[in-house]
Amino acid sequence: MNTNIGMGGMGHMGNMDDCGNIGGMGQPGIPSGMKPLNEREALLWKIQAYEFACTEVGLFLNNNPNDKTALSYFKQYRDMKNQLESEFTKRFGPLTATHMDNDLSTWKWIENPWPWEIGREV
Repeated sequence: MNTNIGMGGMGHMGNMDDCGNIGGMGQPGIPSGMKPLNEREALLWKIQAYEFACTEVGLFLNNNPNDKTALSYFKQYRDMKNQLESEFTKRFGPLTATHMDNDLSTWKWIENPWPWEIGREV
C-alpha cells in the first residue's frame, strides 16, 4: 500500500510502505535494519508508525485547521491505525485498558504481555 499525499509545507510524509515505513525513513525509534521478531511485534510497529503520522499531521493541522489534504491524510491514517489496533486486540490482547472488550467480569488487561514486552533485551 503506497499512498502519496503531498501537503505543501509538511514536507515528504505521504509515502507509507507495506511495513509502515513513512517516507522511507524506517520505523520511529527503531534502528535501521531491524526486523520484527514476530507478527505481534510487526503489527505493533505498524500501529506506532500510524500513530506517529497522526501526531505529526495533527501538529500541522493545529496551525492549518482548514487544509483539506491534511484533514484527509489524518482521517486515512487514523482509520488505518484504529483498524490495526482492533486487529491487534483480537489477536494479541488489548493495547491499553480502553481496548478491552465489553466483558468486564474480570480485569483482562493484565492477562497478556504488556505492549512493550516484545522479546528484546532493553
